[in-house]
Amino acid sequence: MTTLKDQTFTEKRMLAWPGIATGVAAAVAMWVAWYFLHRPGLDTPLIVTGTAVGLTLVAMTALLTRVAANAPATGAIGGATAGLIGLMLLGSHIAKPQGADGAFNTQAPVIVLAFVASTTVLGLLGGLASNALGRREAREPDRDLWLRRLALAAAASYVPLIAVGGLVTSTGSGMSVPDWPGTYGSNMFLYPFALMEDPRIFYEHTHRLLGTLAGLSTVILLVGAFAMRASTTVRALAVALLAGVIVQGLLGGFRVAKDIPAFGFLHGVLGQGLLVIATITAAFVGRAFASSPAAAKTARPVFVLAAVSLACLAIQLSFGSLYRHLGSSHALYSHIGFSVIVTGAIAHVAIFSTKFKPNALGEDGSGADSSRADNGGDTEAGVRLRRLAPAIFAVLAIQFTLGFAAWGFGSGYTERPTADQLAAAGDINYLGSIIATVHQANGAALAALTGLALAWAVRAGAIARRPAAAGSENPPAAAVPQHEPNAIAGA
Repeated sequence: MTTLKDQTFTEKRMLAWPGIATGVAAAVAMWVAWYFLHRPGLDTPLIVTGTAVGLTLVAMTALLTRVAANAPATGAIGGATAGLIGLMLLGSHIAKPQGADGAFNTQAPVIVLAFVASTTVLGLLGGLASNALGRREAREPDRDLWLRRLALAAAASYVPLIAVGGLVTSTGSGMSVPDWPGTYGSNMFLYPFALMEDPRIFYEHTHRLLGTLAGLSTVILLVGAFAMRASTTVRALAVALLAGVIVQGLLGGFRVAKDIPAFGFLHGVLGQGLLVIATITAAFVGRAFASSPAAAKTARPVFVLAAVSLACLAIQLSFGSLYRHLGSSHALYSHIGFSVIVTGAIAHVAIFSTKFKPNALGEDGSGADSSRADNGGDTEAGVRLRRLAPAIFAVLAIQFTLGFAAWGFGSGYTERPTADQLAAAGDINYLGSIIATVHQANGAALAALTGLALAWAVRAGAIARRPAAAGSENPPAAAVPQHEPNAIAGA
């Protein structure tokens, strides 16, 4: 039962968290836009970069605040949040090159204040634009909606990190920066962008910066999960996620500082595992779904197959990571051979997800096809599983094709020149590197979708097991939804 005290507590928390969630999501999009505009070989003028990043912020806040109670205020808080997160990128632009007098541009304080003020105003404009677009009514309580969006934003922050991490491995850039956590003796956030002209230095350094974005997003998610009183399941997953991010960062740092390739192998495997956990965390936010005995029965094979598929994906990823980091030909051929088993397992997840079909009997039990029994296809989790199946099939087909393309172009293991070898290092094989990187990123997407199928299967089987009515041998056709912890126990 919700008390007045609980309601007041939630209202106070919900004054800021919609804006914070919006800001984290906008920051991820802004960082991606910044990255593409600063790739090696592009000499993008500052006015173009600023305009593109600013428009990205306005568009994100306009899109996300349409369900906010106060869109302009939410947009302004989101813009300020995105600006504060963006300071981790701004530092590379306002720091002077090494050897110059002073660490910062003399106008650094003014630039920082102007940047955060500008993003706040742009967020406000986005909120006003959302009012012009028209308000949309949320279909769930604000706490569930904004916590889920925050969880999705945190999960999204892992996507560019994994993609750029794959590019670092594919281009052999992992040892181009000799120290950690600093960069060539500078503070990581203050290493001048002007000194990143070598592509390998740019890839490695920006990968570290994206790691800080993912880490900060995870910290904010954990705080939000406790502040908005998420379920025990969500809070536990958020804690596990942050612990994993810390370990992930240490593995990446020690791989460079100690020059231990095995740490790079573990770093690559754990990164995709964290994306899966983040995706599952977002799927568990909110109320439990209504279910039925038929839905639970249909969900069980999906749950089992998804769990088996995730285990197979971990093995497959380990083979691929061993080859990419250690150059093991045995791991390469094991990766190729085991792909058949992985493909079959994940395909069955999609096939069994399609068994959640709409009930043809109708609410009153009548219908044209009275022989068709309810299998939980009309439950919320059942609908989501059914819609997830085509995406799994599509990503699986793309992944299988990319795997053979990467093999054909000789993508995978590459020598990693150290910092003192960069001048004599050969040219980067960009075509092979891009194919291998897309193959890895698409594999991460496949793992995330499989994790999502597992989460929906758990929630589809969340049944409150009530005793059957007297004289009845059958359980009730529908049941009261449970909270997530009990849903997991009953899976």
